[in-house]
Amino acid sequence: MRRAAAPTESSTSPGVQLAPSAAVPLAPSAVVTRARLLARLTEGTSGPLTLVSAQAGSGKTLLASHWARLGLAPGQLAWITVEDGDADADVFWPWLIECLRRQGVAVDAPDLHPSADGHGLVGRLARTIAQRGEPLVVVIDEGCQSIDSQLGRQWDYLLRHSDAKLRVIWLTRADPADPGGPG
Repeated sequence: MRRAAAPTESSTSPGVQLAPSAAVPLAPSAVVTRARLLARLTEGTSGPLTLVSAQAGSGKTLLASHWARLGLAPGQLAWITVEDGDADADVFWPWLIECLRRQGVAVDAPDLHPSADGHGLVGRLARTIAQRGEPLVVVIDEGCQSIDSQLGRQWDYLLRHSDAKLRVIWLTRADPADPGGPG
């Protein structure tokens, strides 16, 4: 996740450093529309997790950003790019919550660090998402990062306890160890 050199207090929660925007990446001006793949992404968001796994340079980010910019998400969309060192739970969850807050999702998380089992912070996030009227779609562009087992378990918990309101599109270069979820 990209970090700004010195975020202002008004732009982020205390202790969270972010880039000025967690925006969907821009696509080139000329993009070949891959209708079948766009339809597969849309179809995938009817369930909790859509895994897009392919080699570097195969177009995962381009496909998902094109899909997002076409407005095909079945609800509000947040985009997160994971970079070196960001796949750690203590870094990832505060960043995700700040990203969601920037998208207007009010998350009751005064302490942005997960407990040892992660259910405190992640549980509050799950309850917040479950109370939504429409789905929340989160695109995670992880590149070549590997998700640690603690973060994987916390994602599993979040997906199972969000009352089917959370839809995750996970862009990765490697399939996760557990086909049931990241991690």
